[in-house]
Amino acid sequence: MDHWNNLWGTTEALSSFAEGEMAFGYKGAVADYWSSVFEAQTPQAVVADLCCGNGALLLAAASYSCSTDKDFMLYGIDAAQINFSAVKQQLAKLTAPVRAEFLGDTSIEKLPLASQSVDLAISQFGFEYTDLDMSLTELHRVLKSGTSLHFIAHHPESFISTDCSLGVAILSALMDQYLYFDLAISLIELTLQLKQKSIAPAQVPAFAQVNQALLAIMQKFNQNYQSAYEQEWYSELFRQTAQAVLASDFAALERVKALKVNTGFHLQRLVQQQAVALTPEQLDQKLAAQPGLFAPAVYTEIKSNEGLIGLAVKLTKI
Repeated sequence: MDHWNNLWGTTEALSSFAEGEMAFGYKGAVADYWSSVFEAQTPQAVVADLCCGNGALLLAAASYSCSTDKDFMLYGIDAAQINFSAVKQQLAKLTAPVRAEFLGDTSIEKLPLASQSVDLAISQFGFEYTDLDMSLTELHRVLKSGTSLHFIAHHPESFISTDCSLGVAILSALMDQYLYFDLAISLIELTLQLKQKSIAPAQVPAFAQVNQALLAIMQKFNQNYQSAYEQEWYSELFRQTAQAVLASDFAALERVKALKVNTGFHLQRLVQQQAVALTPEQLDQKLAAQPGLFAPAVYTEIKSNEGLIGLAVKLTKI
């Protein structure tokens, strides 16, 4: 969970939508899908946003509620430690007061909600990360009879998953195969030691060796990954590291150490995203193992001009 605590604690983004362009809200086919879900709800529906992150989907529900004179009661729930300040600021800007409660550090598999108290459960790229055997049972408990869980899940064949696979390959190589950040840290530490002794780095063979090794890694990546699409995964890391090496002071050393930690957490999130990508067949197997909870799942592929975004799932409580 540390890798998610890291994300929500270091970004103002409202969602982890590929940690990219929709990080501050949803649009296009995703927004249209959720609008259709919200439209079907009663005016005072109790809505639980599961694995809510910094609250992008909850904000979408609140915005819809205000714009249509509905009065949703909203719960934002996530297992990570989140302070929710960003979404609270956005909620305060809406045209009408919003009833919302946020529950961080809260297991989706054991919700602090009363049985049959929820009219709608929703999740955007989150519910598939839970222990589905346990969370499906728990959702059946808290949902009212005949109401539904709607969630959009990562799919193995989505363009987001394809991008994720590329990111895993590049970041894994940087961190584990080439030890890029370790070399940068070693170079800055060596420079600091030489400065303390008033020794010019050019006079020390070890400095030249580490510096050349670092430059060789950068050159190799620029040769192997030449498209802008590929370079998005590492160009900013190279830029920040190069600036730190040029500065080679204690603040720069701490920046590179933090960059290594944050990149490691990012890699963990990507690896987990690969692991949880969901197909209809996989979910149907889970549902078949727990008969009597939900009606057969309804699946909708959510697409954009770039291709498949994710798999929308509707589960209605029996």
